[in-house]
Amino acid sequence: MHRVIEKLTGAAIPVIRLGLQTTRELREPGAVVAGPFHPAFRSLVVAALLREMAAALLTAAGPGERTASFVVAPADFSTFPGERRQTITILKEQFGLADIRLAADPALPR
Repeated sequence: MHRVIEKLTGAAIPVIRLGLQTTRELREPGAVVAGPFHPAFRSLVVAALLREMAAALLTAAGPGERTASFVVAPADFSTFPGERRQTITILKEQFGLADIRLAADPALPR
């Protein structure tokens, strides 16, 4: 899904909704028969895209650094770490990092 978002936003096509609108009925057991459902589905998809982009940058930088710093758009500041900081944990383990620092720059587009 995150590849679709990347292509659409790269082509200046706005994506206004991902997933299902959370309602009381959808939260009932058995309401969703198949497929992905999460109340913050868009955040999960965007976090996966940001994690993939961060991994590509870390791969290009090569080994040696123990700390990584990323500067993101303010709109992505809370999304980048992922749900329960999964992105941070995965990147630290994958690249042997001791710390990942994150900063927001209002000049950056989302």
